[in-house]
Amino acid sequence: MIAKKLERRITSQAQRDPLTGAYNRRALMPVLEQNLAQAQRYDGVCSALIVDIDDFSGINDEYSWDGGDQLLRHLVTELHRMKRTADFLARFSDDQLVLVLPETNHDQALLAGERVRRLVNGLELPYASGNITCTVSVGVATLAGLEDTAEEMIRRLQENLAVARQSGGDRVEGESF
Repeated sequence: MIAKKLERRITSQAQRDPLTGAYNRRALMPVLEQNLAQAQRYDGVCSALIVDIDDFSGINDEYSWDGGDQLLRHLVTELHRMKRTADFLARFSDDQLVLVLPETNHDQALLAGERVRRLVNGLELPYASGNITCTVSVGVATLAGLEDTAEEMIRRLQENLAVARQSGGDRVEGESF
């Protein structure tokens, strides 16, 4: 009994980001692979979003790393409230989160990305030195056929995110088919 509890705790720690409690990159990849395989097998769709906090280093500079950490935790909490039960949220890197959207086509994923962008625009996090606000850039990618892989989808997410960031941030960019 104790060994099972310990095993579950260790597994959870290995798959969770200690700061935000969100799943981490290690947990993300098998979930994305499984969702893509299921969509490919059953002629379905699957999309994902990568959400990047615009000028996160500036937020850390202005409000300290503690302020940045609180903002990340707050953002994860709000995204958990917004996402569907089947969606999967993971912290991908310092200030980037990935949301896997099963059974979601590209147009629906773009709309979900826009909902995330608007949600973040409306957030204000009370902080000792003043309320913290931010914007996000969002990259969107959708399953691109039977040969598509999780690594390829992540690469396309990052490319679309780069377009959003290079276009000034606070925007959603997806693939053109």
